[in-house]
Order: sequence, then C-alpha cells, then structure tokens
Amino acid sequence: MEGAGKDGNLSRRDFLKLLGLGAGAALGASALSGCSRSVPRGPAGAVRKALILGFDGMDPVLVRRFIDAGHLPNLARLAKMGGFRALRSSVPPQSPVAWSNFITGMDPGGHGIFDFIHRDPKSYGPHLSTSSTKAAQRVLHLGDFNIPLGHGEVKLHRRGTAFWNVMAEHGVPATIYKIPSNFPPEPSTQRTISDLGTPDLQGSYGHFSFFTNEPARSEGHRDISGGSVYPVEVRDGVVEAALVGPENALRASEDKSEVPFRVYVDRSNPVARVDIQGSRLLLQEGEWSDWVTINFSLVRGLASTSGICRFYLKSVRPFALYVTPLNIDPMAPALPISTPEDYAAELQRAIGPYYTQGMAEDTKALSEGIFDDDEFIEQAREVHRERVAAYEYELDRFEDGLLFAYFSGSDLGVHMFYRTIDPQSPLYTEELGERYGDTILHVYQALDEVLGTGMAAAGDDALVMVMSDHGFSPYRRSFDLNRWLADNGYLTVDPGDGPALERADWARSKAYAMGFNGLYINEVGREVEGSVSPGPAKQKLLDELVARLSEVRDTQTGERVLRQVHRSDDYLDRPPAEVSPDLILGHRYGYRGSWESAIGEMAAEQHSDNTDKWSGDHCMDVDTVPGVLVSNREIEADEPALEDLAPTILAYYGITPPGNMRGEPVLKRT
Repeated sequence: MEGAGKDGNLSRRDFLKLLGLGAGAALGASALSGCSRSVPRGPAGAVRKALILGFDGMDPVLVRRFIDAGHLPNLARLAKMGGFRALRSSVPPQSPVAWSNFITGMDPGGHGIFDFIHRDPKSYGPHLSTSSTKAAQRVLHLGDFNIPLGHGEVKLHRRGTAFWNVMAEHGVPATIYKIPSNFPPEPSTQRTISDLGTPDLQGSYGHFSFFTNEPARSEGHRDISGGSVYPVEVRDGVVEAALVGPENALRASEDKSEVPFRVYVDRSNPVARVDIQGSRLLLQEGEWSDWVTINFSLVRGLASTSGICRFYLKSVRPFALYVTPLNIDPMAPALPISTPEDYAAELQRAIGPYYTQGMAEDTKALSEGIFDDDEFIEQAREVHRERVAAYEYELDRFEDGLLFAYFSGSDLGVHMFYRTIDPQSPLYTEELGERYGDTILHVYQALDEVLGTGMAAAGDDALVMVMSDHGFSPYRRSFDLNRWLADNGYLTVDPGDGPALERADWARSKAYAMGFNGLYINEVGREVEGSVSPGPAKQKLLDELVARLSEVRDTQTGERVLRQVHRSDDYLDRPPAEVSPDLILGHRYGYRGSWESAIGEMAAEQHSDNTDKWSGDHCMDVDTVPGVLVSNREIEADEPALEDLAPTILAYYGITPPGNMRGEPVLKRT
C-alpha cells in the first residue's frame, strides 16, 4: 500500500497515492485542523473513565489459542471479568471501512467508505477512498514561479459524526491517540491524532529511499512498490546522493524538491557517517539513526516545508542505505494530522519525534527484499516502542472521560508473517516456521502487556475494552476478477500495454472490478461510457453475475473461490452512495482478490499463488474474519458488530446516540 509506480500511475499495491498533492495544497492545509478551545467539563466526579484499546487485526481464533496456552494473562483476566466475543466486521472487512463503522456507528451506506479504493465514474480510474487533496484554484504565474492565491484543500470523505465529537457536545473529554480513517482529522475540541490514511511528505502511504552500489540493484534509478532504489558510487570513500522531497508546485520548472547529503565510508571498518543539513550521523552496519529533521526549500527565502526521517545502514560493502519515508514533521505539520493543531507537537515534546504516516511498519521494504525478516521485526518493534511511550504519557494524565489508543502491529505483523504459521502457504518451509513461527505470538504478547499497563492505570471502576476491526485469514491464492470478467464476456479489453481499464472497449463492456472486493456495472448515466441501462436490465445482469460468481472454482484446486456475493442494495440499510460498488465479493478462507484487479489492472490468469510475503489478509468474506471484543463489563449481545461500539461508548456516559447510528449498545448497563 504504497506510492506511485514507475509510470506515474497507480500500479501493483501502489494504489494509495494521494492524488494531486502539491506544495500549494500543503502550505495552506493547517488551517483545516480543529479548533483549540477548552473542552467543556461536567460536574466534578460526574465523568466516568473508559479505556478502549484498538488492536488492529487481532484475531479471535489466535487470541483463544494463545489464552488457552497461558500466553496472554491480561486478556484472559479481562475476559473473565466481563466477556469475550467475536466482533462482526464491516462488509467488506477492509480497514478503512471497518474503522469508519467503529467511528460513526454506521455502515458504508451511511459513512460512504466502501474500500481502500474507489473509482471515478468519469474516468474509470482509481483513487483513495478516504481523502483527497486539491491545490489552490487561483495561481499567480510570475516568471518561473507559481504563487497560490489562497489555500489548497485536504478533504476527509468519511461522512457521519465521530463518536468523540458527540461526547464533546455533552461535556465528556476524550483523547484519541492514533485513529485510522480520520485524515485529515475531523474538526474537534478533543485531542486526536490520525493514523491509517495519513500520507508521508511525498503524498504516498509511505515511499522509502534505498541507496546502493550492489550490482543486482544498481542498474539505474527505479521505483518499486513503496519506494525508490537509487544507484550510487563509492568514490574515494564518499557517496554523494540526495533525498527527494515533496512536489514543488511553486516552481514551474521543478517537479520535486531535493536535499543533497554525503556519506563517508570507513575504508577498514563497517562504519559510515551521514552528513545532511548540518547533522552528522555516525552509524555502524545494521544500526539506525535517530530521527532527523529535513527542510525542503520550495522557493528560496519564501517557502519551505520540513519532514522527519531515519537512516538505516544496512551494509557498508556493498553499500546499502535505507531511509524511511519522509514523515510529516509533528512540530511543523505540512498537512493537518491532529486536533487541536498543536497536539502533534505536544506529543513530540513529551516522547520525542515519532512516525506520523499511517501504516508505519514498512511492509513494502520487506516484500521488496530491502529488509530481511529480522530487519522488519526490529523496525516494527521501534514503531511499537514509540506508541507505548505516547500511550504511557496519556495514561499518566488520564483522570476522567475516554482514552482510546490504537496499535497496528497485530495487523501489519500478521500480514507479513502468516506464512510462518500456515503450512499451506506457498512460502512456508519448516525452517521458516521453526525460526519465525512465534513472531505473531510475540506481537500479541506485547499488546497483552499494553493491556496490563492500562488496566493498572485506569483503576477498578473504569470500563476497559479491547477491540479489533477484523481478524485474519491466510492469503494463499489470488482471484483476478477483471480477468474472469474478460474471459466470460463481461469486459472487453483491447490489446496493448497499460492498465486494463484504460484499454477497455466500454461500448462492449458490461462490468469491471475496482478495489479488493468491488464489482461495478458499467451503468448508463453513471459511468461516463455506460452501456447497461439502469432498472430491469441492470437487475437482470446483477442476478446473472451473482449466480455465476457464486459457482466460480479455482482452475488449479477445484475449490470454490467465493463464500458470498453481496448486492450492496440488499445489505445496506439505506440507499447506497454514488461511490458504492454494485457487488461486494466475499472470498473464501485462503483466497483474496488480486493486487491487479484492485487498481483496475488485469492479471494473466484468473487464479494464481500468492508468493508475496504479505501472506495473511482480511479482505475476505465478513464471516471468515471477525475481530475481537473483550471487556471487563458483561457483554450482553451474542453477536456484536463494529457499528455497535460507538453507541456502546455513548451509552456508557448516558448519552443517547444520534439517530443515524445504526448500532445498539452491547454491554450490560451498570
């Protein structure tokens, strides 16, 4: 889930590029963050305490297995105090959809987020579902300079009101430390900071830089999934290179800003020194630097922006230097990431610099072979250490109201290491299982310690709840929906190169795939070149597709690929938004939609082995990947769902949920 591909378009797993982000938009975006007036407070002693921990992707089957083996004592204790249930996820069970259900108490028909990727019906192109950026509309062209007249816009597409804002209206304070699907942050008087959906300084979901003279990697600059590889030479013990920054929309003749740096390589020892903008970083092989602030000049003396990054000296001979994505600087955010605006800086003053981008664990570097397994584990542990530091800072001042804290390791770690516990994975070996088979357990144990710390700090009278947005399934085989549509006469693609939907003959195409679970009818009046009339013709086609897709079998294994095919107008409790897919595919255990179909491309085969280290997933059928709900209060509902949690939190404080929340409180009233 990375940056742009080498052709500048969204390519394999590079679909989360924030389209159109330029310096003009970044310079004015901070005005969009929430107001900073004091939160109204209730009478002394009248506000209850609640600690809610969001452990992304925590799986109920794994939790039960680890509890039974005695590995998770705090989760076991919490479940014994109140209850433990599987928690129904969203349809589809994708993170931006699921967390939007949690935040708003609504399903996708209400909050309008249906996938990581939505499509533009005017171009059939993919775009990020949760947010968009737009540069200033009026620009003064002055020689080589483009001077924006006014501010750009960063827009959150999620609809509905966040539950913490409903709490604010009733005088209940809340701190929301890291929350997905909330970039840019919904304006609020509460303390919030965004996570999943927050870009790096280049406008992607995380675009690292890798500098090397290794022959196999240094044949020329190339963009790979989630990063760029830059060939360098070591001349007389010195490497000359540059960090590429954000697009420089202020200069007509320059696409991107750059900051040069120099590396001095020790001729005898595995040591190097990185000199950049006055900082000198002495690193041994296998060592990480501290965070470094990098200033990018957009117009000398007139405009600049800053980011933060860390350097990792992977190897001296051959030379290999990894640089993290350029994270938004918490002390001077180029884009809004918190409410109030200065909350991000407050956290840095308390714990030091930290990752601000969403999905900070660099799964891309592992998939592309830049990191090995041990290097990824160490980088992920550092992300966790930062989050624990911020969490403990908030616990120290947690007196009343709500504290929500989000941890991502149980999602991204499991994505990458499911291959170590799944003997049927195409990548599994006994050696891999023996060496790394406890990696997921260790992640869960670290989160169990987070829970134990919170339970001790919150006190016996506080509500303590652990929840996750979904669980996990092995991802062994891919199903390419666009290839199936083409092979069965529903999608006609002309020969040539480039993304499939850019080569489609729309006059002869009835349907197409976009996103991990979505199918769209090429509808007249909705799609720009629609061929299927709305009404009976569309409904007949949908009936046909549901029947045929339900019977699709893997050409290699003979197994059925799909468990359910949802019609969006059947499962939503309100008419679907314009962005809604017409069908939502629920894949069976072990199967998932292909990376290619997700962004409107098409694989060579309908079915294929997944040989990426991204070996576990949750973009399957909703009944296959439930999340967890564990609480020290009795859980009355037998089958709680994500959209029930916002009303549950509000009810705990005696607040009547807004009428547009479809969920119901699930805890026994006390």
